[in-house]
Amino acid sequence: MSDISLAALAAQVFTGLVLGGIYVLLAVGLSLIFGLMTVVNFSHGALYMLGAYFGFVLMGRTGSFLVALVLAPLLVGVFGLVVERFLIRPLYGRSPDDPLLLTFGLSLVLVEVARLIWGKIGVTLDPPAAMAGAVNLGFTYFPTYRLFVIAVTAVVLVGLWLFLEKTNIGLVIRAGSRDPMMVRALGFDVGRIWFLVFGIGTGLAGLAGILAGPMRGAYAEMGVTIIIESFVVVVVGGMGSLLGAVISGLLIGQIVGLTTFFAPKLAEIIVFIFMALVFAIFPWVVPYKSLGSQVLIYGLFALGFNLLYGYTGLLSFGSAAYWGLGAYGTGIALAKLKVTSLWLALGIGLAAALVGGALVGFFCLRRRGIYFAMLTLAFAQLLYFVGFHLADWTGGDDGLRGIAVPAIGLGGFTLRLDRSVVFYYFTLIVVGVAVAALKRILDSPFGTVLQAIRENADRAAACGYDIARIKHLSFVFYALFCGLAGSLDALRLTVVPIESLHWSTSGQVVIMTLLGGAGTFFGPFVGAATYLVLEDAISVWTESWPLAIGAIFMAFVLFLPKGIWGTLTGGFHGR
Repeated sequence: MSDISLAALAAQVFTGLVLGGIYVLLAVGLSLIFGLMTVVNFSHGALYMLGAYFGFVLMGRTGSFLVALVLAPLLVGVFGLVVERFLIRPLYGRSPDDPLLLTFGLSLVLVEVARLIWGKIGVTLDPPAAMAGAVNLGFTYFPTYRLFVIAVTAVVLVGLWLFLEKTNIGLVIRAGSRDPMMVRALGFDVGRIWFLVFGIGTGLAGLAGILAGPMRGAYAEMGVTIIIESFVVVVVGGMGSLLGAVISGLLIGQIVGLTTFFAPKLAEIIVFIFMALVFAIFPWVVPYKSLGSQVLIYGLFALGFNLLYGYTGLLSFGSAAYWGLGAYGTGIALAKLKVTSLWLALGIGLAAALVGGALVGFFCLRRRGIYFAMLTLAFAQLLYFVGFHLADWTGGDDGLRGIAVPAIGLGGFTLRLDRSVVFYYFTLIVVGVAVAALKRILDSPFGTVLQAIRENADRAAACGYDIARIKHLSFVFYALFCGLAGSLDALRLTVVPIESLHWSTSGQVVIMTLLGGAGTFFGPFVGAATYLVLEDAISVWTESWPLAIGAIFMAFVLFLPKGIWGTLTGGFHGR
């Protein structure tokens, strides 16, 4: 520590300001949209990516970075207006989860479209020649372009503040965020205000993208990680608070920047540690055959998620945490601890998921709605980065390998689960028992109370039920079923990839459940089968199969909200 010079430390502080500026632009756009429209735009990261690519194209056409800097955010904003008009607007008045789910599907589509148009490798954006050097700040040299990013961010924030505080339109926007009914009663067209705000918010995402392009390049997945980090900024700053988003973005930018300097291995998880710590103390501070097995396993995974979302009314984007805990628990037991009993290995996986669910549920369930969904996502990503860095146990980026699945002795016979047929029937039995157990839970008085909470939690509490305890128990059951599915998948693959813990795995189970029908008992299995069969069939023809599935998912959210099984049986949708 004593060897660190003041100049190096100052340079890192300025680097944190640059990163914080990108966070701020993204988070302010998210907060602006949420504060007025209560819409969580999960495609914000993909729009950030589009801003970088649009900048690349415009620079090639005009030869001017400054022209691209002006036009790229405008183009992304116009695209955002189209999204609001034709995709988001039909969802007003429905469950607040629907726009989140729709924009999640849109993000999948945009990423795949970017891969098709610009390729998988990505492109580089060169800063203007006039900004290619470094500036002597007196105490250190710092890249000119990065100072330019800080300056542009400051100018945009000041301009946005003046627009919201000093103009009539800004006054209406601020009033609409507090009481849209009153604004509508005064004769203002609230729909037009929302339309404008969505365009401004998405334009800010595009601006962040083109500003980040010369520093990071442009590639299809560039928005995948930063959207999660931006949600962290928004939640820590306060959903819908523009000032909170600015302060939180700058603070987290500094934390990440300084952590990168002093403890590089912590840099990737510090955002999620910070958010987890904030919310940890928050309640005390303020009030083929293989495909067949895969369908069974993912069906169980979706069934567990459906218990929480479809029956309890809680949308979690952290299901990968319990799937991954189950998979790694069983995999480590077999590969590292050399456990010889299959049942003991499965038990260890279930125990890991149960403990994880109990702990995470304890903190997450103190928040409601979108806050709950974002917090489950943050905890899952924290676990992902922990798993990534515990490479001695998890295998890190290479995954946990060397899982030897022990045979099962049954009445004098030995069943070898490395045979796909045997494993399929073994999985069928285990999943069948799990489904029967879940059915028993849902048919019990406990299951009836869950559905009462879903319909009206306040009324259920007035009837004398301990809502917090019941939700927590539901969360633990959800984690347990997801963990069992993850354990079975570890046996199926004989390897546990690190992606098991990634948020995209959580997104998959959301898609499966919505495709089949949330709130229906067999819908998740129908959705899992539909998803996996589509993936298997489309991937034969193109590597961009997520593009098709994302489009199908968006269509379901818009036009078939009850899902396949729910539509056929008239099952429940929403909350």
